[in-house]
Amino acid sequence: MTSEERHRTILHSAMDGFFVVDTQGKLVEVNRTYCRKSGYSEQELLTKSISDLEAVESADQTAAHIQRVMAQGEERFESKHRRKDGSIFDVEISVQYGYLTGGQLMAFVRDITERKKTEQRYRELFESSKDGIVYVDMQGRIQNANTAYIELLGQSYGTSPSASGPRRLCERGKTVPSSGNRTQ
Repeated sequence: MTSEERHRTILHSAMDGFFVVDTQGKLVEVNRTYCRKSGYSEQELLTKSISDLEAVESADQTAAHIQRVMAQGEERFESKHRRKDGSIFDVEISVQYGYLTGGQLMAFVRDITERKKTEQRYRELFESSKDGIVYVDMQGRIQNANTAYIELLGQSYGTSPSASGPRRLCERGKTVPSSGNRTQ
């Protein structure tokens, strides 16, 4: 078996999806896993571009994203892709561009739909708990708190006592608005 055959066998048997796209976003190679996850055959996918599969970005946004990856050389991000049947699945994409890739973008695509469902169930449990729950970082700064915690302290939503007075609660680095509506 030649080196190229060995690499192709590895890519086609990988548990994650894999594809190669040109700088215009047209698919030029896909593995069996991505075909299976997307519901398309290899021949069908090779007639498509990333913007045909992308469910979050517009075609213009996808083109700009490709240019950004080309400038940076690599990126890891989450998105959503559209299957042949029209259903949407969550993906984590790890993409590289450079001279080693022959001027093309190579991407591994992991289906993270189950992980996203688990995260959503966790958020719902966190918010619906009658027990006060607060997350604090190593420096003692509040990173997140549920409504029960805030009500327990008698504070208005979005503030919490500290030595220096009220401070904004944050969820994953985003400020929680004072109105009580959380940013997601």
